[in-house]
Amino acid sequence: DVERYSRALDASEVARHQLAAPSVDRALSDIPKLARELTGAHYAAVTVQEANGRPLRIYHDGMSEETNWKSRDLPVGRGVLGKLGHADSPLRMDDLSKHPDSYGFPDWHPQMEALLGVQIANSAGLKANLYLANSPGEPGFTIEDEHQLTQLTHFAQLALDSATLYERERENRVLAESAERRLQAVIEESTVGVVIVEAGSRKLLGSSQEARRILDHSLDIGMSLDNINRLMTLYDSDGRLVTASELPLEVALSSREQTRPQDMLFEKVDGTRVPVVVTAAPIGADDGGLDSAVLIFQDVTQIHEVDHAKSEFLSMITHDLRSPLATIKGMAGSLNIISEPKSE
Repeated sequence: DVERYSRALDASEVARHQLAAPSVDRALSDIPKLARELTGAHYAAVTVQEANGRPLRIYHDGMSEETNWKSRDLPVGRGVLGKLGHADSPLRMDDLSKHPDSYGFPDWHPQMEALLGVQIANSAGLKANLYLANSPGEPGFTIEDEHQLTQLTHFAQLALDSATLYERERENRVLAESAERRLQAVIEESTVGVVIVEAGSRKLLGSSQEARRILDHSLDIGMSLDNINRLMTLYDSDGRLVTASELPLEVALSSREQTRPQDMLFEKVDGTRVPVVVTAAPIGADDGGLDSAVLIFQDVTQIHEVDHAKSEFLSMITHDLRSPLATIKGMAGSLNIISEPKSE
């Protein structure tokens, strides 16, 4: 659980620095608009696909507002669009209908004649087709348009890389949050007291219900370690008061080593004392530093009560058997004397 908690913290920290999804969508949706402005094309689109060709999303500019393309199937990159070359080899045609592979366009797609397109792929295998089209009867694209589109591929690739980064970090964040929720549930319902404190800020990150019961405090998140230490009046097995620097949690933070389990007495505000077994352990960070420390303590009152009851039972049995045994021993001695033969 401690290791899972440490990994969850690391993944959560990374997820906080990820790129927001809306900015990625805006970047991809702005590329078709920019391509039309640079070339004067009637229509532009970016279709994003996975490495296996499965469509992920599509961004248009120049399509009629009456076209409800979002409720339709996305293009899957068949035909001409599936043959788009790399960034340095765009596909340029004046009449798309004359190409033998002119198929695969959905029925909602605008009518096209001149086509200019190129394929983009990032290091993660995420692919996209960036293409321009003009309506039938309109002039084709020039070599200058081709250069402009090639330049735009660099922006599109950057957007794809950002999208891949976001998806990866989003998954990490979801996994981290899920792991942290599970760990918090385990800690909360634990039968032992658990207190977790961040090393740098020395503030409380979490605690179990049992810890709050034993310490008789709400232990709010963000509570300082100094305030927690004031709640923990501990005595060692010899009855000596444990100083603040000797508290297991302080030792784990300063020495970065796990403390051995110790039998101690915890004194509450009302003066009553609770026997506990206490240990603490540091939680390291990936960079070799110290992330946090966890304190675990268990109320062993019932164990002590059972031991006390056992001792009383044995004492009672010993006392109750002492008199009958003495009588039996005396009678056995008398019988032994009687049974001895008389000497002549």
